[in-house]
Amino acid sequence: AYEINLSQRWTWRFKRTPNPAELFSKIGAAMRPRFGFFERTGADAVMGFSPELFFSVNNRHILAEPIKGTSVNADNLIHSEKDRAELLMITDLFRNDLGKICVPGSIRAAGPMELEIPYARHLFSRVRGRLRARTGLPEILAALFPSGSVTGAPKISSCRIIDRLEPFCREEAFGAVGSIGATRMEFAVSIRTARLMGRLLRYTAGGGITVYSDP
Repeated sequence: AYEINLSQRWTWRFKRTPNPAELFSKIGAAMRPRFGFFERTGADAVMGFSPELFFSVNNRHILAEPIKGTSVNADNLIHSEKDRAELLMITDLFRNDLGKICVPGSIRAAGPMELEIPYARHLFSRVRGRLRARTGLPEILAALFPSGSVTGAPKISSCRIIDRLEPFCREEAFGAVGSIGATRMEFAVSIRTARLMGRLLRYTAGGGITVYSDP
């Protein structure tokens, strides 16, 4: 594989069991996420604060905006050879994945671009295409899921390595959350996502590893 997105997991214990909705509201007010989501799953709650668009569809036009590269310093980010190389690989991966479901010749990619959020900056690209006739959500997910930005490239090889090296199942982390309408749909990559289990808060975060990585 050329790039692997390996993750780690942390847990914190509150002194008292927090109110899940209040905790989501407080974290959301601080992070101001591009895509926020909250779900009760039995006694647990999943809360996400993602800056990353997985894909959106509007009248058969599909858009993906993969993120690679994170820094608080804009100059460090835009001039990072490692981050730019990561983004290029994942952009090419998305072009290939979209090629499975889009009209030939319709795919266009632009980037790198900078996304500024309250606590960091990211590099991202935009990859667009026009969906083939009779292409719906099942076909889109079969072609794109999971997002290459949280696996690496090539995707299948990266997933096999991740499965071998990570000592846990990613579960709520690095999937997709979204909404579906008659002619529109929008899904975010579930990064910056935590699971509240009573007094325990579980959080998983990852980063890309390439030949340019500095241990």
